[in-house]
Amino acid sequence: MKLISLQALLLKLKKNLLELTGKNMCISKCDILVVGSGLNALGALRALGDCCDVLLVSHNVKGPAWHSKYGSRWESKNTASDAFIEQLLEFGSKQKHKPLMLLTEELCVAKIATKLEQLNEYFITDLIPTKNTEELQSKSTFQALAESVGSPIPRSLTVNNIADLNRLDTLNFPCIFKPLEQNIAYGKQFKKGYKVESAEQVSKLYHEIYPVNPGMILQEWINGEDSDIYFYFCFISKSGDEVTSFCGRKIRSWPLKVGGTASCTSAPEYSDELREITLSFCKKVGFTGLMGMEYKRDPIKNKFIMIEPTVGRTDLQHEIASLSGINVLQEIGEYFGVCVAKKRAFRSVIWKDHYADKLARLESSDDFKPVRAASYNALFRVSDLKPSIITFTKRIKVKCKHLFANV
Repeated sequence: MKLISLQALLLKLKKNLLELTGKNMCISKCDILVVGSGLNALGALRALGDCCDVLLVSHNVKGPAWHSKYGSRWESKNTASDAFIEQLLEFGSKQKHKPLMLLTEELCVAKIATKLEQLNEYFITDLIPTKNTEELQSKSTFQALAESVGSPIPRSLTVNNIADLNRLDTLNFPCIFKPLEQNIAYGKQFKKGYKVESAEQVSKLYHEIYPVNPGMILQEWINGEDSDIYFYFCFISKSGDEVTSFCGRKIRSWPLKVGGTASCTSAPEYSDELREITLSFCKKVGFTGLMGMEYKRDPIKNKFIMIEPTVGRTDLQHEIASLSGINVLQEIGEYFGVCVAKKRAFRSVIWKDHYADKLARLESSDDFKPVRAASYNALFRVSDLKPSIITFTKRIKVKCKHLFANV
C-alpha cells in the first residue's frame, strides 16, 4: 500500500514538473502564445498579466521571461527553424480554439511569415504581415519602399561589397553605419551601429566587418539628441483600420547615438502627427499587422524623419504603453476576443533598462528631463521578482569567473 502511494506521489511530482517546464505540450487552454524569452517577452507577459491564459514558447530557457510568474511554459525547438513550425502545427491541432500568436523575436518573424498559410488553420496570425515582411525587415528595401511612397527618410547607400565604397561621396557626412539585417555573428563582434564622420572611417571599418557581415547601410545623420527619437506603434487590422496605438520617445540610448532604448517615456503631444505619417505609409504600401515605426525629430528643420520599422513583433518599447495605462496588447487581445482589456487612466511613467540607462547617463550630455513620473525597471519588479534574481545571480557568477581567471 505504501509502495503504491509512493508511486502515485512520484507520478504526481513528475506531472507537476512537466507542467512547470512546459515540456508536456498538453496545454488544455491557451489564449495567447508569446514566442521568445528576452526582455521583450517579459514585458509582454507582464502586460497581459492574468487577463488571459498565456503560453510562453522559447528554445532559450535562460531568458528572463522564462522565470516570470506569469503564464505557462513550453521549451521548443529553435524558433527560427522549420522544426519549430512543425511543433507549432502539432500543438495547434490539439487546441480547442485558435490562440493569438504574439512574436517578440525578429528572426522568428521572418520564418513564421513564410508559413502563414499553414499556421492560419490553427492560430490567429493577424499581427504578422502577409506582405512586405522581408522588405520592411531589411533596411535597404525599407529605404526604397519609403522613398517610393514619398515618406520622410534620410538619404542612404547600401554597401554589399568593397567596390561599393567607391560611391561614398554621394552622401553628406556624418552618417550612421549599420547592418542591413539582424546578424548574430555581427552582433558578437561589432556595435549595433556606428556614427561615422568620413568616407575614410567607413572604408576602414567596412574592411573589418566585410568578412563577417557584408550587407551594411550608410544613412545620413539626422540632427538631434537621443531624446529626439520618437516611436509610434500600432496594430492595423486586415480591414485597414487602426485598432490601438501608442506614441512615446526615448530618454536615453545605449550605446549613445546608435544603440537601443535604455529608457523611454510617453509622448502624447506628438501622437496625432506621427499617426498621420505612419498610417499614410502603411496604407500606401498595403501593410496590415503589428507595426512600430521609429522617428527622429530634427530640431533644426522641426521635422520628423523615419529611421526604421519593427514589424510583426513587439520590442522593448512596448511595455511603456501598458505601464502608462494604454495596454495595447490587452486591447489587441480584446479585439480578437481572447481577453478583456483592463481599463486604466493614462499616466506619465518612465521605463528603464536599468543597466543600459546607468551607462548612458554617465556618458550622456543630453539635457532632456521628462516630467516627474513613476519609474519602472524593465527587469526588477516587486510583483515579479524571479527574473531579476536569476539575471543578477548570473551576472555575479560571470564577474566572479572573470575575476578569478585574472588572479
